[in-house]
Amino acid sequence: MIRFLIPMALFLAIAGGCQPEPTSLTEAEQTLLTRKGQDIVTEVATVLSSALTKSIADGGVGKAAQYCSFIAVPLVDTLAVRHGVDVRRTSNRLRNAKNAPTDREREVLTQYEQQRAQGAQLQPLLEVIDAHTVAYYQPIVVQPLCLQCHGKLGETLPEENYSFIKYLYPNDEAIGYALDDVRGIWSMRMPRQASQNH
Repeated sequence: MIRFLIPMALFLAIAGGCQPEPTSLTEAEQTLLTRKGQDIVTEVATVLSSALTKSIADGGVGKAAQYCSFIAVPLVDTLAVRHGVDVRRTSNRLRNAKNAPTDREREVLTQYEQQRAQGAQLQPLLEVIDAHTVAYYQPIVVQPLCLQCHGKLGETLPEENYSFIKYLYPNDEAIGYALDDVRGIWSMRMPRQASQNH
């Protein structure tokens, strides 16, 4: 019995070590997938920004906060389905707990925050998940519009405006940002074959 168990354990160890590793991306794949990720993020961000600008113009920060709470996520999901990807926003300082980062997303967030603190140019990041899927990350950098809901309380974010946000998000942590800070990341899963169809 002992003589059988030892070879079997050795076989399992060898078999486990022979699993194929995800293949690295070619330079052409990196270029095409990065461009696809950037195009999707640009479209989604433009749609969200336009809708937020209109909400603020129509009803101030209160209306914009309601828009983000009830409409923004379904809108992003609709655009993601249209492009055949899985895309979401996440941050180290959350407004909506449903957007909590995974362990890997938290590492990427921290990496971008450190790069920003060092004055480095922030670049999108591609990672192979498996033979069919890649992860795409892109930093969300604070723009002037962002400050109306994510700025420094009492400075770029008036107390009365923040009261609307706190009503919808009692545990909000997503304030205190300055222009050009890393607010969060876009996190996307894309089919690798998209690089052949772009």
